[in-house]
Amino acid sequence: MARALPGSPKHHFRDWIIVGLITFSLAEVVVRLVQSPSVNGRRTFLGQPLLPYQLDLATALGLTQGTRGEYLIPDAQLGWTIAPSTAQGVYQSNSQAVRASGDRIYAPVAPPGKVRILAVGDSFTHCDEVLNDETWEAALERLRGDVEVVNLGLPMSGTDQALLRYRRDGLRFAPQITILGIWTENICRNLSLIYYYFNPYLGAGSRFVSKPRFLLGEGKLRLINSPVLSAEQVAELLARPRAHPLLKYDYWYSESETEPKFYQRSAAIRAAESIYNLYARKRRREQLYRGINSIGIDLTVAIAKEFAAVAWSSGSQPIFLLVPMQHHLREKEIYSTKDSFPLAKALRREGLEVIDLGYLFTHASPPVDIDSLFLRQGGHMSAEANRLIARMLEPRLGPFIEKAKQARSEQRVDERRQGATGSQ
Repeated sequence: MARALPGSPKHHFRDWIIVGLITFSLAEVVVRLVQSPSVNGRRTFLGQPLLPYQLDLATALGLTQGTRGEYLIPDAQLGWTIAPSTAQGVYQSNSQAVRASGDRIYAPVAPPGKVRILAVGDSFTHCDEVLNDETWEAALERLRGDVEVVNLGLPMSGTDQALLRYRRDGLRFAPQITILGIWTENICRNLSLIYYYFNPYLGAGSRFVSKPRFLLGEGKLRLINSPVLSAEQVAELLARPRAHPLLKYDYWYSESETEPKFYQRSAAIRAAESIYNLYARKRRREQLYRGINSIGIDLTVAIAKEFAAVAWSSGSQPIFLLVPMQHHLREKEIYSTKDSFPLAKALRREGLEVIDLGYLFTHASPPVDIDSLFLRQGGHMSAEANRLIARMLEPRLGPFIEKAKQARSEQRVDERRQGATGSQ
């Protein structure tokens, strides 16, 4: 049988096959050596979680029950909440489950001469990674002696949980002004039910608990997964997701991401597919942030409108504080005008009062050093950034504070008149 001559097409083809096999074998060895276990029991490659996103039942049970006795605890209505009278790391709560020193208790109404502002939202409202007195709420109190600010922020939460916590836990503080903090990522979180499917990077116990979610249909909100699944039910779901009917309502769950495939036995192919999948997820997020896919903004606006209705009905002025993502601040076009950020424009279209920190940061004079705003480890706002937020909020809240003071003064006059009339 004739042998392929050097330089012939058949010879080159064989050489390419050999080179390809050697390269693939080397990649297979390298990927297997570099892989490491993650905090959620999955394998990772260069810090990236590997497909499929499915846990065995024993691992899932251990993780879903890992939040008890900590600063964040399971909550049937909210998914999780802050434990009362607890200190952990830089965080401390009082007996009312508010982020405050243990000896600070808020009266049913604001003290004389003060306007009470209630802040509710996610970790950027709670002000993760800094001390209690380094939050923007504490800085705002220092700037204005006529305000009392209650920090009811809840780490990792969505706008849906903020609304539910405001109804249940916030109204009892009788705030005259209510600030709902919305970090841009909330647009995506509001479409989620199981935190793990939204963010497979994370794995500490509380990241796996389920959360309530609003569905939007014909302009109306409908709450599902309330009360939320128990830790045991979440563990069962994580181990056998395909059979769980609730997951059809979780935007971030995908059967293709959880079902094992035969070719994933190859470490190199599995790593390549996983990295591609994570970049695809990133593109999906950006489409939601920018309104290319409007489902996230539509739902967030509907929740905000309901939040505003609850605030107004209780005599409180709602204000929506938009907190930017770090990478968006480097893309000048997304904050080129006051209404260029899609969520800000959509909220203002509904007549809601919006303070967009992204626009304020990018148009500040003198210019703001973006790197100084965010902490390196967790990406939350630094103490310096929180002081800047307070300075930006103070003049914009001023008219609402004065209006609230005037309304309270008039209320006291009316009460005195009614008292005088009743004594006659």
